[in-house]
Amino acid sequence: MKKFSITALCILYTLLSYSVYADEAFDIPPVTTNAYQSSGLLFEAIPIETMSRKEDLYQNFASALSLYDSGDAYEYIRQQCLEHAETIYLNNYGISVDDAANIYYSVATCNPDLLIGTRFSYAYYPDTGLIAYIKPTYLFATKEETAAALDKMNGIIDEYVQLASNYQDPLRQLLSVHDEMTKRCTYDHNTSSGSGAYNDSFHAYGFFADGSAVCQGYAQAFFAIARELGMEAGFCKSDAANHMWNYVKLGDSWYHIDVTYDDPDNADSTAYHHNFLVTDSTIINNGSHSEKPEWETYFDALPDCSDNSYERNFIFNIGAPCGITYSDSQYIINTTANGTDITFRSDSLKTLGLLVSDVIRDDTSDMLIIALTDNKPIELGIYSALYNNGRLLWLSRTDRAVSSKFTLYGHRFINDSASGNETKFFFWSPQTQTPYAPAAAIK
Repeated sequence: MKKFSITALCILYTLLSYSVYADEAFDIPPVTTNAYQSSGLLFEAIPIETMSRKEDLYQNFASALSLYDSGDAYEYIRQQCLEHAETIYLNNYGISVDDAANIYYSVATCNPDLLIGTRFSYAYYPDTGLIAYIKPTYLFATKEETAAALDKMNGIIDEYVQLASNYQDPLRQLLSVHDEMTKRCTYDHNTSSGSGAYNDSFHAYGFFADGSAVCQGYAQAFFAIARELGMEAGFCKSDAANHMWNYVKLGDSWYHIDVTYDDPDNADSTAYHHNFLVTDSTIINNGSHSEKPEWETYFDALPDCSDNSYERNFIFNIGAPCGITYSDSQYIINTTANGTDITFRSDSLKTLGLLVSDVIRDDTSDMLIIALTDNKPIELGIYSALYNNGRLLWLSRTDRAVSSKFTLYGHRFINDSASGNETKFFFWSPQTQTPYAPAAAIK
């Protein structure tokens, strides 16, 4: 009986304490739309009602134990969003509005399966500036609708995973995911990050289900796919650039990937690769990403992306938008220049410095397109040799100075195949006599 009395007194004391706390804390005007705003659409404070003292008393008492036992605020918010909670009480955590916003934004961004937006409304204690509660923005009105939408999104993610799983090499997996993403989604130019209501384009769901997204949706979609593939990936955000993209770990090094800026929204759905597995300095030089001190992430720290191994001498380093397929043990690289369709072929992802196209024929002469994949200035020597039944008839050489990276060059020649002759082209460095590519034989 004594034990019960002590317990009852403790509960009564707790109730009275919360009651006094509520009287002081929630006697405040509604939160206004400009009370908290950061990163364009990333956060939004929506006018909300002032809680009654009775509601405050009940909610605080009912949730007190679960709050203290739930671990950190990040996990608590995540669990509450899984339950589709309308209001998430955070007063027991003693965190500021800014801290609550950062935590909520991390939860919303790093957990695409929650199907919540990065906007939220909230109430706070004006005397301390500490958060009282938040109200998430759910993409769907009910828990049941959310579950159905999640099934749809996961089904599409599985399609990407299946595509990537056709390859054992993680590089090939990443390349297939990157290029497929640019094929299946279009940038939503109608959605502005400075105005308008939050919509699906800011979320991976918009990318997967609607085929339309802004950078936030692209980045979250890539993160969701990479996670399913068992890859380490994260987000890089710049308020200064009003942009978000990804970084990913390949081998022992980290690299940037920005699918948004590699998606040219062209008719043939080919992709750029300017921002595919690149360094900090390269993505800065590419523009629209601001400087590294202005970048943020939602993990412990930004990784150092300094390895440039994939920025030169790979088939995706041609500079122009291209579609890459693999058939009959060959990579086929298709692109277009000045209205001309161009096809390159390669036995491997790695090149010696250039790719040589299939012959492009017209009424007067034939033409080869040479695609440089080396980002260092070089001087390219093109040697043309005419053979008849294996006998060399003549040899000519053309030196072409190259001063910019990732350049396509056209080389016209007269095809003498009607006489039974064969023309071979050799591509060498005049300085080192090193071949840049295997010889191309034209019959």
